[in-house]
Amino acid sequence: MRELDYYIRYEKITQSRAGEVTAYLKDGKVHFYASNPALKNSHGNDEKETKFESYIDSVTVGTEHAL
Repeated sequence: MRELDYYIRYEKITQSRAGEVTAYLKDGKVHFYASNPALKNSHGNDEKETKFESYIDSVTVGTEHAL
């Protein structure tokens, strides 16, 4: 079993703070949305995604750590 690893360079998105979290894969990136509209993107790398409401952030999908 692999342990959950909170990466240092990423903000943790907890369900208690974000509400429902949606992850949407598009063009090699995972875009995250939360049902809590108060949660905002604070990293300056806003991808301007509008698939769902309350966009939070995006990360590029990597394969170097794939199982």
